[in-house]
Amino acid sequence: MIQESTHLGVAFLREKAKPHEKKKVVLYGRVSGTRQKASGDLNRQLALLKGHAVRKGYHLYKAYSDVGSGLNDKRKGLLTLLRDATAGKFDVVPVSYKDCLARFGLLLIETFLNSWNVSLELIHPHVVEDTPHGELITDLTAILYSFMGKLYRMRRGSPRKKNKKEIENFVHICPNL
Repeated sequence: MIQESTHLGVAFLREKAKPHEKKKVVLYGRVSGTRQKASGDLNRQLALLKGHAVRKGYHLYKAYSDVGSGLNDKRKGLLTLLRDATAGKFDVVPVSYKDCLARFGLLLIETFLNSWNVSLELIHPHVVEDTPHGELITDLTAILYSFMGKLYRMRRGSPRKKNKKEIENFVHICPNL
């Protein structure tokens, strides 16, 4: 069955998976730092996703992963996943928690995937209660973690940020961190 998809005003035709065929699934895992990867968090996350795919009867196409902030929009694994979605290589993307995919802009990613007939499945959709206050707490926590990560990288002399003046300015702006 052929289904029309419109992306940026251009119509694309993509063959949709037939009901009797197994859906093709890709896994996407992300951890914030190399310590989490070294401790096995990324492997456990991907194993959880693989178990979910097996229980649903999906055909595993590929696994993508990134080590980096969920606020970083230049993650190679995520960008490759999005490119492969446009090529019609899979039908479903399960993620354990929405912040594993992105801290912000999840609706944009989901809308993009849906425009290519790819569905996003959140295994654990609600970490914090689903209220406006809960969402605000989640968003503020994500911003705080992002700034803390930048501050700690600057303090340890990361090759990307060795400028002492930049560190002093950041500490002056955020004195309580």
